Amino acid sequence: MNSPNNTDLHSENLHTSSVISTLFTYDYLYRVNHRVKNMGFFNNLLGKKKAEEQPKKSNKKSKTNSKKAKSKKTGKKKANNSNALPLPDDIKTMLSNAGRVDFELLVELAKTHKQLEFETFLTAPVIAGSAVKPGIIRSKSQVPQSTQMFNPSAVTDDVLEEISQNAIYPLLKGMFATNPDNTVFTVGRESSNDLVIPDLAISKLHSKIRLDSGQYWVQDCGSTNGTSVNGKPLEPDEEIQIVDNDRGDFGRYEFKFYKPQTFAQKLRRIEL
Repeated sequence: MNSPNNTDLHSENLHTSSVISTLFTYDYLYRVNHRVKNMGFFNNLLGKKKAEEQPKKSNKKSKTNSKKAKSKKTGKKKANNSNALPLPDDIKTMLSNAGRVDFELLVELAKTHKQLEFETFLTAPVIAGSAVKPGIIRSKSQVPQSTQMFNPSAVTDDVLEEISQNAIYPLLKGMFATNPDNTVFTVGRESSNDLVIPDLAISKLHSKIRLDSGQYWVQDCGSTNGTSVNGKPLEPDEEIQIVDNDRGDFGRYEFKFYKPQTFAQKLRRIEL
């Protein structure tokens, strides 16, 4: 067998290298062509994404505009609230010599301030006038200004709205209080009481409301026309606990006992 010479080997190598280079060239062209096709696909895809992003941007703009509009509205609200009456430092400064607070002023303060802020301002429960029982009163004595008997079974056309609707008595001691004890509140007709109800159907010293460990108790002080809680009459010197939303009657006057949170909610719903 004849061994191949160098010339044959050289020509064979050249042929092999040309085949390999041709294969590489085809492979390269295939890859470039495939890449160009893919580039077109991605370009189309990017075009679709851009088209989709445009309404999103417009939505963002509309959201931004709506936020600006809302901020303008809230700004107007803040401007309106700036004209609101400021809360006094202490509700005690609002108490009259009868122990009452102006009803309409309380409603305005409740509506123009945050509820929690107003509740904190109240600091204590209140008794609020709710109604006057229909009936008549008659004198049991010839002594002037003596307590008169109240007969609820005899209907009268008398309408007493002033106390029944607008009487608000916070259970606090004001600057006119004659008894500095902050745990006992007297109810009666005379001006020396903490809660003054100027009516001849109310005894001079009618009842007491006592605070003990965060709880409130009502006691009748031997009044002429009596004291009751939720319709239950109290015996003289009898004491009973009252809780939020309970009804307490002093003679012919009906009151509701409210804690600050409950009272604040009711005031905010009132339309003057």
